[in-house]
Amino acid sequence: MNKKKDYPKFMKWTHEVPLTKNGKERPREDIEQEKEKIAKRIDNTIICPMNWLEECLDRIQGVSRNDFVETYEYLVDRPPGKPKAT
Repeated sequence: MNKKKDYPKFMKWTHEVPLTKNGKERPREDIEQEKEKIAKRIDNTIICPMNWLEECLDRIQGVSRNDFVETYEYLVDRPPGKPKAT
């Protein structure tokens, strides 16, 4: 039986595998099988501009969280009890 390979590489990010069904948690095996099914349909040879975008985004390094500024610091009218940072 021939399996279809009809998804470009970026499609792995667009297909969400539901973790629940009818309000109940699905078995882990079912979830993994569904993810594997999607992965098998990916064809890395398909030329697609979205693949190029994904490659560019993958090269972006994560930012440091050390110099984090709270969102309220950018507000003109700060919530009560939130003093301006010095």
